[in-house]
Amino acid sequence: MDAGAAPSACRGSVRQMNAGFDEVLRADRPTRTGLYAETAQRLGAPPQNV
Repeated sequence: MDAGAAPSACRGSVRQMNAGFDEVLRADRPTRTGLYAETAQRLGAPPQNV
């Protein structure tokens, strides 16, 4: 299935993420795993879907 062309804002530009997103990316693996597990629990979803 083709999702179509990317929006023009995404083509060839670099967008800076917010500080919270950067903090998650810098976190160690156990911290990220816990974050996603807790998020899945709060959403009532299987962890592999988060």
